[in-house]
Amino acid sequence: MYIRSCLALLITTSFVMLLLQAPAICRTLPLQNGQAEPANPNRRNIPAGDTEGSDLTPEPATPKQTPTQADPQTEQVKRTVRRIGLASKITVFLKNGDDLHGAVAALDQDKFQVAEVDQHQLITIEYKDVKKVRSGYGGLNLFTGRRTSQPHWVVPVITIGLLGMLIVPLFFLRD
Repeated sequence: MYIRSCLALLITTSFVMLLLQAPAICRTLPLQNGQAEPANPNRRNIPAGDTEGSDLTPEPATPKQTPTQADPQTEQVKRTVRRIGLASKITVFLKNGDDLHGAVAALDQDKFQVAEVDQHQLITIEYKDVKKVRSGYGGLNLFTGRRTSQPHWVVPVITIGLLGMLIVPLFFLRD
């Protein structure tokens, strides 16, 4: 019973709000001969007798812009950056050999911004200048103070190699 009364109150409130906004929705404009016509924000008023108005002559159609076909590398970078998302950690490898570590600050059609964590500045990067991107910052080299960006397979391979070097001698010591 309580749910029904709350639902009825909600519906009644929404109808009252709609009725209060009705004068703004159904606003009319007076015409030259005294009649009323519903307001149309896209239509310009033409004085009576002006038949050469721009509303009467069809406007030339604007040519539709065809999207320029970008190379697959650029499209892959765009998809990856959008998948990583805003305010997420990202490592960007540029075609000139530099790498940037930071958070995605803004996304655009042909560029994006990274809030670089080491340089403490906002850097705008065009997708066409990027070789590849990766989520995460990468490790910090304690000797040089620079971030290292190893491929994802390096840590598992080193771990398996170290475990193999420890386990293999155990088999020989067993005898």
